[in-house]
Amino acid sequence: QNHFFRFPSHLHAWTQSDRYALAVGYAENSLNPFLPSTPNLYPKYPPEEGLTVYTGITSAALPLPEWLAGTAMRISGNLHPAWLRGIVLFSGLTGIFLLYRMSRELLTPFPLSFLLVTAAFSSPVFTYYLNGFIPGIPALALSIAGFYAYFSFLKSDRSVFFALSMALFLLAAMIRPPFLMPMLAVVLVQLLLGGWPAKQLRIWLLAMVNLLVFGIFMVYDNHLQ
Repeated sequence: QNHFFRFPSHLHAWTQSDRYALAVGYAENSLNPFLPSTPNLYPKYPPEEGLTVYTGITSAALPLPEWLAGTAMRISGNLHPAWLRGIVLFSGLTGIFLLYRMSRELLTPFPLSFLLVTAAFSSPVFTYYLNGFIPGIPALALSIAGFYAYFSFLKSDRSVFFALSMALFLLAAMIRPPFLMPMLAVVLVQLLLGGWPAKQLRIWLLAMVNLLVFGIFMVYDNHLQ
């Protein structure tokens, strides 16, 4: 039976329902991506004393997939869950494609590249969440895109690709904070690779700016709680 057009069910149905609720919140309330809201009228932490109107605004990191789904829902006038499922599916397939492209550009023979993406795509965890609502797949796809941009930087030695890599890693971390680790790993590897001081200074500055933005965003997200 096709689950793509169904509401959240089975494993992690509660969490997946929360993510769908965020998309509905954007569609029915504000499309401000930094003010996620949910229709839940019985929050775990009640509003502060003196707040007379409860808007449902909640902490959810940066729910970018839900914002995109909510925008599509607002435009179409349809709150169907397939909007969010489709965005998660598209992002996951894009990540797999970039993984294949990166493998081929590393001069990996086609059979090995095909085996690599087949193994990744065949992972039960990956395929389960690929047809779901949880933003781990979009964050993973953005991290793969970040590695692809970093590989382009290593090939071309153009700082713009390193900046793009850091931006993609930052976006992945803002969607799912544990995905900060790939960005830290790339920064440390690049610093270990060395290079002439001016280039390393730019890398340090880019890394520090991204980490600063991430830190400020986490403080803001904590404020929303």
